[in-house]
Amino acid sequence: VKTLTKALAIATANQNDTIVMFAEGNSAALTTDYQSVALEWNKDGVHLIGANAGQRFSHRSRIAALSSFNDATGIINVSANGCLFANIEMFLGVAGTSPTTCLKLTGMRNKFYNCHIAGIGNDANDITDASSIWFATGAHENYFKDCVIRVDTIGRGTGSRVSEIRFT
Repeated sequence: VKTLTKALAIATANQNDTIVMFAEGNSAALTTDYQSVALEWNKDGVHLIGANAGQRFSHRSRIAALSSFNDATGIINVSANGCLFANIEMFLGVAGTSPTTCLKLTGMRNKFYNCHIAGIGNDANDITDASSIWFATGAHENYFKDCVIRVDTIGRGTGSRVSEIRFT
């Protein structure tokens, strides 16, 4: 299928269904599943694996926001439990002044391996409570291994409580 929204809709929770994200080329347009609203990863035990070279940042299997995205939630909200995310880039860098986080996590016992989680990717996102990851209420026992959590091309500091990792 063409989108992660569709793939997640047909996946079955608690069956270890695995979605493999393939790029159609090497440009951003051919390697990214653009979201117009937050992607709600809400099925326990459904995994997302990027098929790419496995570099440390700017993976060629990427979730990002459309330029019109201006929602106050994360670009991907993980409320599911027991999921594996590997070799995926999550990027939030739009000119809107409402998006505050790239990955909002409320689920438990998820593993993120070799992921690039890149929030505050536009000067307009340097706002109060902005973050790359938000560990919201309910986020327990999640594991991050060999992940990059940041974007180093946008300055920080104009918003209050701006951080790469935010905890509720």
